[in-house]
Amino acid sequence: MRGMPLLSMSTSDTVMNTSYLTVVPQPPLADYIAGIWIQQAGVVASHADNTPTRVVPTGVAEMTFQFGDPMWELGMGAMPRSTFNGQKTRFKEYRATGTTGLLIVRFKPWAAAAFLPQPLHELEDLNVDLATLVDKDLVDRLGDALLQADFDSARIALVEGFLLTLLRTYNARLDPVARSAIHHIVEAEGTLRIGHLSERLGLGLRQFQQRFRAGVGLTPKGFSSIVRFQSALADSASYQDTYYDQSHFIHASRRLVGVTPTALQALRRASALGCHFNRPAHFYNTVYLRPDYDDSVR
Repeated sequence: MRGMPLLSMSTSDTVMNTSYLTVVPQPPLADYIAGIWIQQAGVVASHADNTPTRVVPTGVAEMTFQFGDPMWELGMGAMPRSTFNGQKTRFKEYRATGTTGLLIVRFKPWAAAAFLPQPLHELEDLNVDLATLVDKDLVDRLGDALLQADFDSARIALVEGFLLTLLRTYNARLDPVARSAIHHIVEAEGTLRIGHLSERLGLGLRQFQQRFRAGVGLTPKGFSSIVRFQSALADSASYQDTYYDQSHFIHASRRLVGVTPTALQALRRASALGCHFNRPAHFYNTVYLRPDYDDSVR
């Protein structure tokens, strides 16, 4: 079991009487994971009255561990206690059913493949019970331990230990082509032509698309569309830098998040989870989606 995360690597927040703890893990997990979040909230008035949270595509895969009452995915039902959340091409909506306790691991966009035996593209737009993807006994023991843990530091240490075990077990070599391609896509704010990118990387278009999709979980075009939209959303007044006109920007917003950019601002404030994770600091301004990101530093 690894030691507790350094205090200097963590931040806390409270929104709508819901508490959040954000931790950046230490190496070797820091090379693969952007952050670990814990959300805790009290009992909601009722399942029917609780405002759902709309979670939009961000270009990353996640793992979610519940140590409170079950979260519901609208249209699908109760979420598994331990879930792998594949890359999203459209929004999903969730609703709390009682006391909320969530621990969310957000991978860097090229890195989740190191923790699973399956190609990531097979999990696109899916929330899959982790026990069906990796060792079931390992997942079940972790779930039981999270329920018994009294402190966030203990929960984080348990999940970090679990992730290190997966990393040692599968330790898939990450494709440098996918990582390099992500750097170029982000640098161009999602506007780079995929054919030009494959030429820059010295690969045929079909080979490049296959390698990118296996390592990231999205097609290069799909990932680019998310980066492009988020770049425009970061400063909607200057969407012309990434979209031909406002109608193209609105069309992309409806396709990815189901509403216009203006309506999305209201949705961000509709629930505690939305206020925290869908505001600029968490929604698009992550280190791997900034144009100034240089992947040579890791």
